[in-house]
Amino acid sequence: MAASPLFRLTNMCSVIYNGNVENDVSLKVRLLEPTTRKVRALSAMQEQYTKALSLLVEKAMELNTTSLGRLHREAYHQIKGEVSLPSESLRVALNQTCHIMRSWKARRERGSKNGSPVIKRLQPTGVGTRGYRIIQDGDRFVLRLTTSGGFLWLPLKNEPYYRAPLKAIATGKGHQGDAKLIQENGWWYLLLPTQEKVPEPAGTNVIGVDLGVANLAVVSSPDGKVNRFLSGRAVQAKRNRFFGRRYSLSCAKKPHIINRDRDKEHRWMKDVNHKVSRAIIREAQKAVNPVIALEELRGIRERVKATKKVNRMLHSWAFAQLIGFIEYKAARAGIPVVRVDPRKTSQTYSRCGHAERANRSTQALFRCKRCGFEIHADLQAARNIAVKAQSFVSGYMSGTMGLLTRPSSPATLLPWE
Repeated sequence: MAASPLFRLTNMCSVIYNGNVENDVSLKVRLLEPTTRKVRALSAMQEQYTKALSLLVEKAMELNTTSLGRLHREAYHQIKGEVSLPSESLRVALNQTCHIMRSWKARRERGSKNGSPVIKRLQPTGVGTRGYRIIQDGDRFVLRLTTSGGFLWLPLKNEPYYRAPLKAIATGKGHQGDAKLIQENGWWYLLLPTQEKVPEPAGTNVIGVDLGVANLAVVSSPDGKVNRFLSGRAVQAKRNRFFGRRYSLSCAKKPHIINRDRDKEHRWMKDVNHKVSRAIIREAQKAVNPVIALEELRGIRERVKATKKVNRMLHSWAFAQLIGFIEYKAARAGIPVVRVDPRKTSQTYSRCGHAERANRSTQALFRCKRCGFEIHADLQAARNIAVKAQSFVSGYMSGTMGLLTRPSSPATLLPWE
């Protein structure tokens, strides 16, 4: 595909979907009721994997290293003698350890005071590419898992959505990556990474998306023709109820109920993020050749300072998960996604270009100190994001983030659930 301004990286913008015709996806396939013996073997393997990961993290902290090569030389053979794991699973544990250490060091460099990483809970069992095979047996698919005691043959639930990618992996035509085995609510699942073909993108019309708490997302275009609010009011109310219940249970010293409710809250949050991401994709699809622009939110927990209540709500919401849902659904629809520098997007008026902290007098109101124009603050932020990305897509950057005309009609408030 010929190069275009959309696929050139700058300090202001980064392209998330770069025109590849395949998109990385993860399938969550349920195992069909393993026997008691197989469940014991899976549980034992998970315990051994968690132990290996814990020992590797301790060793990495001792060596103060994030290097995979050094960790392999210094710790691989020692840990292999202490745990009962196949080599491929131990290799995945080494990779995961390096990711944990790099993430921890990055947070420390940004000023975080978090303590050393410690593995406290059972972790999903990592399974390397050579540690498993997907085998097609007539109309069903079977997972052949390599364990320290030999092969485990585990039938997979046959769902229509998974048939095509499972068949591609079984016949060697599909991508097969490192997998994971997890247990949720008494069921075992295989998290299987693969790739799916998606339409080739050709985007020119930018749709800006501002993510937040009061409004989970606000969608707008540079010309103001697209305006949509995905309200977070009902979500905030439910999250406050979850928090109040956790606090009461904590005072009553009932941790088992807290853990059960936390899982319930995570499932609900995931469902909300799916709904919000679908609404954003549908809004973008109304435009011809759309491009979705998001803020670069990495480090937001360290940057944002607010009240204790707002910080709790901001830090507990799965923004990374929401962004991931937007990205993979956009890729499936052939829509490019770009991320822009979030600096001053909430303080700048896109019409006159004036940027000042005092422009945002309240959480919801944006009033330009230069020209006096008023607009919803989150809507203005979404337009600024769109303008930044539009400048990038068009291959130029104006002196003041671009000039826009005043929208002819006010923003429309639409239901999203």
